[in-house]
Amino acid sequence: MAHGEFAADYADALQRYVRCPDEDGLYAGYRLGRRALEGQIGLLDLLTIHHQALEPICAGDDLPVSEGLALAARFISQTLAPFEMVHRGADEAVMAVAQENRHAELVRSLSALLADASLAHDDGTSLAEMLALVAEQARELCNAECCSIMLDGTPPLVVWDSDSPAEPPSDQATEQRLADLTTLAGQPVGLMSVQRGAPPFDSREQRLLDQVAQMLAAALERHRAYPR
Repeated sequence: MAHGEFAADYADALQRYVRCPDEDGLYAGYRLGRRALEGQIGLLDLLTIHHQALEPICAGDDLPVSEGLALAARFISQTLAPFEMVHRGADEAVMAVAQENRHAELVRSLSALLADASLAHDDGTSLAEMLALVAEQARELCNAECCSIMLDGTPPLVVWDSDSPAEPPSDQATEQRLADLTTLAGQPVGLMSVQRGAPPFDSREQRLLDQVAQMLAAALERHRAYPR
């Protein structure tokens, strides 16, 4: 797109809006923003075009300069709206990739911990520490307020987010997701659960919980198989 053609169209649309401010004029500004994006006109170029289009408005006698500048500010805000949406989308994509990388690192570290054969020979201390660590990382992976691990014949281990209250308010709706702890032979050894208020858990978080539960069940099976 030729910058000169775009600049002329922008100046014309801005002047028409300042003379007769309405929703159609603002929508014209939004469409110009889309054109700028599609034509690869950068923000600096767009702001230069806007500044040049302001000169006849500020030099005219049709309305006070302050009123013209205020209307022009509304117009450019609509023109920049598509840029803002693209910027937010890019930020969200970067944050999503960072979160996925963080989750992958947590799963790898859990896998390495739970594969440590030395846990099979402990006196019970390292097992308790392992369960606490697994519960904390499962809570973080699922973005939950608390995680519980219940093994057969032992009191449940509950890990809360440090920023959450020890007990949720009675009038607050909470959602819970469960994952069975089952050995390779199909023997149930316990249950893992995560809980939070809002938003609801999604399928990805359920898969992460199931993955952690499978790794923990395998580690518990090895732990119980070794004589102590």
